This record gives sequence, C-alpha cells and structure tokens, in this order.
Amino acid sequence: MEFRALATYLEQRHDDILRRWRERARTDPTQALARLNLSDRELDDHLPSLLDDVVRCLRGDEAEGVDVDGANHGQQRRRLGYHVTECLAELMQFRSILVDVLDEYEASGDAAPGESPAAGRKRVFDVLDRSVKASVARYTDDAERERDVLQRQLEATNEQKDRFIAMLSHELRSPIAPIINAAWLLKRPDLPDAKRKEARDIIERQARHQARLIDDLLDVNRVARGKIELRRQIVDFRDAIGHALESLRPATDGKSLQVSVDLPAHAVPVHGDPTRLAQIALNVLSNAVKFTPPSGTIAVSLREEGAEAVLRVQDTGIGISEAMLPRVFDMFAQADTSCGRGPGGLGVGLTLARHLVEMHGGRITAHSHGVGAGAEFVVRLPRVDAEGLAPEVAVGVPAPKRRVIVVEDNPDARETLASVLALVGVSVLTAGNGEEALRLAAEDPADAYVIDVGLPGMSGYDLARHLRRLPARRPPLLIALTGFGTPEDKDRARAAGFDRHVTKPADLDELQRLLVE
Repeated sequence: MEFRALATYLEQRHDDILRRWRERARTDPTQALARLNLSDRELDDHLPSLLDDVVRCLRGDEAEGVDVDGANHGQQRRRLGYHVTECLAELMQFRSILVDVLDEYEASGDAAPGESPAAGRKRVFDVLDRSVKASVARYTDDAERERDVLQRQLEATNEQKDRFIAMLSHELRSPIAPIINAAWLLKRPDLPDAKRKEARDIIERQARHQARLIDDLLDVNRVARGKIELRRQIVDFRDAIGHALESLRPATDGKSLQVSVDLPAHAVPVHGDPTRLAQIALNVLSNAVKFTPPSGTIAVSLREEGAEAVLRVQDTGIGISEAMLPRVFDMFAQADTSCGRGPGGLGVGLTLARHLVEMHGGRITAHSHGVGAGAEFVVRLPRVDAEGLAPEVAVGVPAPKRRVIVVEDNPDARETLASVLALVGVSVLTAGNGEEALRLAAEDPADAYVIDVGLPGMSGYDLARHLRRLPARRPPLLIALTGFGTPEDKDRARAAGFDRHVTKPADLDELQRLLVE
C-alpha cells in the first residue's frame, strides 16, 4: 500500500522537521548535546537521509539505506562521546517530533481518500525502528570490539609487567654478587695489591651501575608524570659526549671494545640542560656498549648538519630484528629478550633518551639491517649560535673546608663517608641524629654540614632550619644528602635552608668539589 499524500506532506516539511529537531535537542539539558557543544551538521548526522528513506518507503520504494545510515549514526554518536542511552534517547526524541507531525497531518485533512492513518504511522515507525536498531547495534558492537582490544592490551601489559618485575629483580641483584665477592676478598690480609685494587674497582663499578639503574627508573616515572624540568643554557654538546665516554671507559675497556671518536675541533653549541644532555649521550652510548660483544667496535661522531647537531653512535653489536626496530624506544621493550638485542636490561634507557631528546626539541632514530648486523642510533638536536657559550677558564683547586660535620643515622654510610672526606684533607666530625649535630655545632660551628634529610626524630630539614638560626662567623654550607631527587624534593631542601642537594649514592668527586672554599 502506498501513502503518497503523507509522503508529499513530510517531504514539504523536511526542513521544518529538522529545525524543530534542533530546537528541541538544544533546549533539552538531558541530551548529550548540552555537554558536547555539537554543530548543526554533527547534530543532524543521518536524520536528513532518514527522512528521505521514510518518504521513499511511503511511496512504495525499498528503503535499503536505512540500516546502513542507522549504523553510521551509532558509530558517529559514539565517536562524538555519546553514551548509548543518550544515543537511544535522542532517536526517541526525533521519533516524538515525527509523531507531532503525523498528528498535524491527520488534523489537516490532507490525507488521500482510502489512506489509513494507522497504517501510514506503522510504515513510518517501521523505518524509524530499523534505524534505531541499526544505530544501537553498531554502537554496542563498536564498544564490544574496543573492550576486546583493551582487554588484550591489558593482558599484554600485565604480561610485560611480570617480565619487567622479573628482569628488575635480576638487574638489581646482579651487581650485589660481585660487590659481596669483592668485599670478601678485601677481608683477606694476604690479598695482593693488584687484586685489592681490582676488588675496589669492582665495588665502585657495580655500585655506580646500580645507582644509574635506579636513577633511570625514577626519571622515566618523572617523565611519565611530566615532572622533569629542564634547566637550559647554551652548552657545548661535545662536553656531554665526552662525559659519557669517560663514564663508560671501564665498561669499554672491560670488553676490549674499540671506540673511535670523531668530534669537531670547534664547539657545537645547543640550548639545553647540561645534565640531561649528558644523560642522553650516556644512555645511547651505554646501549651500544651493552649490545656489542667483546672486541667489537663502536663509532661515535658529531656533525653539524644544517641547523642541527647530529650525534651518531654505530656499533657492530647483535643488531635489532625487523619486528623489534619499531618498538626499540618503547618502555621496557628490551625486557623481552626474545625480540631483539639479547643481553636484556630493563629497556628504560632508550625510552628516557627519546623523551629527553624530544623535550629538547630534537628527535632520535634507530637503524639496523637485522640481527647480527649491528645498529646505529642518531640523535638530532637544534643547534644555536655560540654567543652565550661560557668560555673555558682554568681554575685552580681551592683548599678544602677545614671542618665538616656529617649527619647520618646509618652507621656504615656515616663512617665510610667520613673516612672518604678525611682522606681528602677534611676535618670530619659525625653525628647520628639532629640533636647530636646541634650539640656539636653549638660547641664549635663547622664550615659545612652534610645532612641526611631522613633522620629519625628531628628531620634533616628541621636540622637545617635550626643551623641557620645559630650565630656563626659566616653562614655554613648546608648539603642535603638524600635518596629522593625529584624537583619537589630539591625545592623542599632549598626552602629549609640547604645550599646544595646531593642524591644518594653521592658522587664523591662532586661532594669533594662542593666542600672547598
């Protein structure tokens, strides 16, 4: 049965129906439109074509596009941020507008003779119901597919987490064994001097390795939380590379690696954080050292290419598989030792390097022809003019502070640090808590105080405030020694009156430099 008069009526009121729809939708605070701020085009979506399908169906044609248009509507609404109930309520609202229009049609007397109003309504509602069903079905199907994808991602992340925890346990335990072994050797009175030196070097090397591992983990967490702040200045990128190469010398010598270094004779200035630039170079270079077998080669070069400073690190190591290459900078990627450069590791060094490079406005890329073919990492940073680059100034080594008080509640840490400082010419007193430190300071104020902030009872922060209030010939140097190294921790130390903030384990060379006049 055809309903041509009703079809013509709806066709003539096409624009009016859409206008009514928009007005009602925009004045209804319960609809998604109230929070999504949609345009008219986004709001209408498939409704104009739905009205056309209704008209065609009333004229006896097949409305084949109803299901497809309805499905597209459900997909579009979900992408816009609708809840499924909002999607359904909106379509019911549109249906209620068509009910009003049908009531107006029947009251107008324009119905053709023999046309059944009830049958016409049924035909209209059949089309609308098909559209609603298709819209909601597509919405829920897409939601279920996304849920399945997220479920798989969560399972993969959980598996990756388990692998990472296992690898973290391994990496943290690995340095302990050689440290304990070396300490046992040092107890032997008959140990030859050469072996004694070797044992000392082992302890220092393994302790620094473990400290770097912990620092990388903390830095990755800070990057993820957006807590890393760059302290930029114009610096020579060659210096960062030189520091990294020097730090890795024991590792490269230990593996008999041939390291060729090609740096320009002139400065290569970049605008960046000197500490973080050194960290970038160190992480990229240590990655090459880790994955290059003994007697292999590593080529390090720095070039100025256009407006960029370009660091290239090429190794003859085990290479990167095609599957691994796109993921080499992903968090914990190397924790899966089956997918690339087999010696393992936590896979945070390259992730951190990428984030730090990008924070400096640069980019880092990895290249490899596959497993066994070595790899090349390229760091590109924006180059700047040399104006403002601090000139190199020869500085004499000043005399050390004559009197230093070390405040540390851990007896081993306290006594070993005191012994180190005593060997470099510092007069050292020690205290195990804040009250004892204040007593020593009252008897004879020191030139400098090295204070563990996590003291029992009176905290290191409180001790620093008390020391600042004591009378003194000149203000003492207060150094906070702590395992907490976030920017917030440094700000807290500064607010308490500390002059310097040193993260445990302390770089003893840096600490010695601080304790000079």
